[in-house]
Amino acid sequence: MGRKINIEEVRGFLEASNRQFEQGGIYLERALFKRDDNWVLTGITLSYEDRTTSDTQETRKEKQV
Repeated sequence: MGRKINIEEVRGFLEASNRQFEQGGIYLERALFKRDDNWVLTGITLSYEDRTTSDTQETRKEKQV
């Protein structure tokens, strides 16, 4: 790891990312990072609303990436 960061930098990064997602019509509610016993990332589960569809009803999804 090259440099130390604090939690406020992480929060700022996530807030900026979320604004971009919302501009694209994706409203993220929750992200779950799954790790194994060695802390290796094994998956990411996203819970979100996709407001890019032409339907008037919003679509809620949960998807593992």
